[in-house]
Amino acid sequence: MKGHNALHPCRFCEILGIRIEGGNIHYVPLYRPEGSIDPANLPMRSHDKFLKQGASVLEAPTNAAAERLAKDSGIKGVSLLASLNTLNFPFSFPLDFMHLIFENLIPNLVRHYTGTFKELDSGVEDYKLSGEVWSEICKAGSETGDTIPSSFGSRMPNIETERSHMTAEAWAFWSMYLAPILLRNRFSRRRYYDHFIKLVRLIHTCISFELKRSEVEGIRKGFQEWVLEYEEIFYQKNLSRMSACPVTIHGLLHIADGIEATGPVWAAWAFVMERYCGWVKRSAVRSRKHALTSIDNRVLETTQLEMAKMRYGLTKKLSLKPKRGRTSKVKFSNYPEYAMLDPKRTLAVDAALTRQLIDLIVTRCSPDSVDRKIPAAVARKYVPRQLTEWGGVQIHDTGDRANGRAHRKPESSTRDSCFVRYECLIDRNADNKGPEDLIQETFFGELQRVVQLDLPKSSELHLYQDETIVLAHIRTCNAIKNDDGFWEYTSMNHSPHFVDLKTIACVVGRVRDRGCWAFVDRSGPTAHAKMASPPSSQCSDVTGFSTSDESDSSPGSLSEGSLTSGSSPANANGSPMDLDTSSSE
Repeated sequence: MKGHNALHPCRFCEILGIRIEGGNIHYVPLYRPEGSIDPANLPMRSHDKFLKQGASVLEAPTNAAAERLAKDSGIKGVSLLASLNTLNFPFSFPLDFMHLIFENLIPNLVRHYTGTFKELDSGVEDYKLSGEVWSEICKAGSETGDTIPSSFGSRMPNIETERSHMTAEAWAFWSMYLAPILLRNRFSRRRYYDHFIKLVRLIHTCISFELKRSEVEGIRKGFQEWVLEYEEIFYQKNLSRMSACPVTIHGLLHIADGIEATGPVWAAWAFVMERYCGWVKRSAVRSRKHALTSIDNRVLETTQLEMAKMRYGLTKKLSLKPKRGRTSKVKFSNYPEYAMLDPKRTLAVDAALTRQLIDLIVTRCSPDSVDRKIPAAVARKYVPRQLTEWGGVQIHDTGDRANGRAHRKPESSTRDSCFVRYECLIDRNADNKGPEDLIQETFFGELQRVVQLDLPKSSELHLYQDETIVLAHIRTCNAIKNDDGFWEYTSMNHSPHFVDLKTIACVVGRVRDRGCWAFVDRSGPTAHAKMASPPSSQCSDVTGFSTSDESDSSPGSLSEGSLTSGSSPANANGSPMDLDTSSSE
């Protein structure tokens, strides 16, 4: 390809670039005085034509003729990879989502909002944020370092004063989780915020582990509508503002084409290679004079070590990763998706805990019939003097860790991972003593501690075998859901209460915004919580939805219903964005 400043700058279609009068850069707006271009009907390239145009350039009789042909088509030759029959030009080479979105689009939108994009003002619109408002937004974002768990990503720099520290990962987290909260009600017109939120929703859909084919069409139409609205806001059908339409904006129209060809965007994005190159730079370059030799030796030695690990089953013994301080995990058969974490200690049961445990035993063990409710005096006999307390819990095996506040030192500078989202079944008729009517409700709170309650086999408790119950002691936030769908709170209950550990769905972060705390929940489609309720009701699961149309489709398949790939950089928490944040912990 000739490049992004060519007359035909797009690898997927033959759209013609145009210049601002007196300029030398080609832009690709959809609106043009001679006639607008339909984003749903772009002049797409084909594999055969792509190779034919490249061959004609190579076969040109003179260099001048070759240059003319390359200029007319945007293709300056045929790659050696064209000899592979499995590749399709250009669709086997999708646009890199990391660079397109998180290194270009999001930073450019910020420049628009702050009035620093190529010296363009707001024109006939009014999307520019005041300096005071932008400073407040950046400050609030940078202060989330202590209230966002380290598993969510590295600490957020101050975009205003530390722009050079903003990596693609930082831009991704800011745009998908912080900006929707911090930009709310900041613009002079609601339209600008809604336009940004449409982009955020499209990004979340694009990075899903699996995608339905119908969702891919939704991505295609969504970006078509978003780009058209982008041009209305920033380009404004004004040729002098054409610089607002670089080829990176046009590239959004081809994200769906890349997904159809190669799968979800995480299957081909540059995060993995960028992290690998970063590892090479940090660990392999030991000699400036012989840098390439140093890199070769390091890669060779690492590969040999990996082969020895796999061949002789020495993965753990030959691991070069530093050992983490808290590695001991304990699982219970009736809590397979949760692992208890050290430190383990005993907790003396005081009067307040005794009352809470009595209520819990009565509620949990009483039969369906109201007249057979277990007396409090009976329940009291089974409240132990001491409980086994754990330092925290790891959710969904290798997912996020929720740490108990009681184990966190007040002067600790570690990042807060004590807040959780949990789901409970609540009786709507509890106050008026009517017939039981259970509904699922969402709660947020601060995990104080995780305790283990062992109940023996007992006819008084209607238990026919020994049972271990793991309880989360949570101080609930008085959270409400605002009009934009974000959960926020200003106060918390003074006294914590016990809930079954199975009710915890995920760890959440928090961001302080204009006097309120808003929750940052990145659990997405993998959020999974089991309902803990009295035996009188059927406990149900809040299951994560499957993104494939066919329930028996498995990763690695490409069915009519879903698009997926054989492996993903996603962790067990299900977010493909979470590649490797070990360096930031």
